[in-house]
Amino acid sequence: MQQKLIQFFSYLFKDSIWRFMAIVTMLTFFIGCLMYAINYFEPSRTEFIITSKELRRNNVNSDLSETDEIDPKITKIEYDSRFNAFKSKIPKAEWLRTEIKLTDEEFRKKREEWERKIAYLSYEDYPDPPVQEDNLPYSMKRFFKEIEEAQDIDSADFDAKLMILDKIEHFYSLTDKIGSDTLLVEKFKDILFKSANLTMDEILAIEKLHKSLTKTPPVFSLRKITADAERQTELFKLYESACNSDITPERFVQLDTIVKRLAKNKISDTVTVLNLLSKVMNVDFYYLKSNEERDYSLEANCIDEFFKSGRFKNNEKNVIANFDKYIALYTKKLEAANLERKAREILRQENRNFAKDWIYFGLFFLCFSVIIVQLINKQKNQA
Repeated sequence: MQQKLIQFFSYLFKDSIWRFMAIVTMLTFFIGCLMYAINYFEPSRTEFIITSKELRRNNVNSDLSETDEIDPKITKIEYDSRFNAFKSKIPKAEWLRTEIKLTDEEFRKKREEWERKIAYLSYEDYPDPPVQEDNLPYSMKRFFKEIEEAQDIDSADFDAKLMILDKIEHFYSLTDKIGSDTLLVEKFKDILFKSANLTMDEILAIEKLHKSLTKTPPVFSLRKITADAERQTELFKLYESACNSDITPERFVQLDTIVKRLAKNKISDTVTVLNLLSKVMNVDFYYLKSNEERDYSLEANCIDEFFKSGRFKNNEKNVIANFDKYIALYTKKLEAANLERKAREILRQENRNFAKDWIYFGLFFLCFSVIIVQLINKQKNQA
């Protein structure tokens, strides 16, 4: 029996196997030495600069290599030409000043008028006292300047400035052209502040979707009372949702599909549908996604499940409340699923570490066995 075992080991552990194991061990040794050498020296500090954009924001970019350098395709001359053309459409607007300063005589008269008013009022009812320098709220110069500051646009970035001008011209086209400077400030200023990520194509797609439901294009006016059919409040909700979301053409296809499905289920009230679409556009699981899930597929599947599964009984009265509850519950389950996945990842990592230990021990004893066998063979040959 002993002789058979010796023959078996002699056959199993030949010289060629030992040579191979020696080469593998030597390669492992050299690779380890190389990795140690690569990581031996202290790393140098990454070179960086403070950009003009960082200085304006008083905050640094997360990417140290980001330079924010501006390489505009539009020249100042081209932008000024477009800007002056727009100015000519509203010639009576204030384009030169952002504030007004009263003369000493005008200020004295206003002060006296204010004092006469408060003589018969209690202190709590006092109107604000006049000031000699006051902002012009509908100044177009101030309007453009505040939008550019809100979007952190450099004065030399004429590409970005032209994008703003395109949006302003479009919103101007929706007015009745009377008191347009006032309308632009009162109606569209907030949306323009938030519109850095909102393209003209998205604005037009939103308006197309809105019109397909209301059958009435909105007309913004200071003189006429807004018709209920225009649903201007809901239109601005769609604008704001688009400002806060990464909107793609595929998402608008999904919104159209939702509208058709709601109509099929006899949910056609325009206010309900438009408010629901705003909520759909605001669905975002970004903070719950893994690095491999940065597209919109998770949100798309979640939304489709609500509208297509047939498990939920929705009507005009409960569809918005049901959708809110559905998203809240889906978020909780998604968080729980992420925790469960994390637990499985930790377990798998522990199992991998355990397996590595066995591999190392096995390799060690394998090499040890090879040495023993070689020594036995050498001793036999000498005998």
